[in-house]
Amino acid sequence: MNQIVNIGVDIIEINRIKESINKFGSKFLEKIFTDNEIKYCKSKKRCEESFAVRFCAKESIMKIFKTGWAKGINWRDIEILNDKNGQPKIKLYNKALEFKKKLKIKKFLVSLSHSNVSAIAFVLAIK
Repeated sequence: MNQIVNIGVDIIEINRIKESINKFGSKFLEKIFTDNEIKYCKSKKRCEESFAVRFCAKESIMKIFKTGWAKGINWRDIEILNDKNGQPKIKLYNKALEFKKKLKIKKFLVSLSHSNVSAIAFVLAIK
């Protein structure tokens, strides 16, 4: 039987991400997002929306782990991809993967959405 371990939700104004991209460019993108995420988001007409929802998903996962960014997890240890049907999926590496195993999380369910102004992510961790 599946059991909910925890939930995480985050919302951000898309302009915050857009301003960071404009100010810091690839330095910002490469600090936060994996190469696969950057490639995917840049393929979109309004890429800042795709970057913003992925940023929210990463924050949501950190809320599930209850660690913040102070426990050795790197932004790029959490990757938000899409499956062949376009559904978002989460792939973890390094410290983030260790936390997933420690909490005995079998899978994540993730929902991403945005308007012209805000982006939101909701993540559910299942044991």
